[in-house]
Amino acid sequence: MLETSKVSRSLDRKTLILWLEIIDIFAIVMFASLLNVTIGRFGHKSYFVYLPTLILAVGLVISKKGKPDGFLLHFLKFYLEPRNLTCFYSGPESYPLLKASEILKKEIR
Repeated sequence: MLETSKVSRSLDRKTLILWLEIIDIFAIVMFASLLNVTIGRFGHKSYFVYLPTLILAVGLVISKKGKPDGFLLHFLKFYLEPRNLTCFYSGPESYPLLKASEILKKEIR
């Protein structure tokens, strides 16, 4: 007879804490700590540290509603990567067919 063990049914579900993924919570904590280091020593800490962090958290929850997993990472990668991607080192002038056509043009003349 086979032995069975209990396994959680939700192994494929994403981990959410207050409707946010782990990377989103990490971004919120980093934002709060950065504000706390830079502005936290001044007065009115609740207005300049906690309120913007709360606004960021609520904004993330609202903006990510219905978006796929890892949306924040893909969004940041899209806007931080260079716009012109090429598989060559120096761009279009390194294309072999372009070089070959230039050599043929010179030979014909």
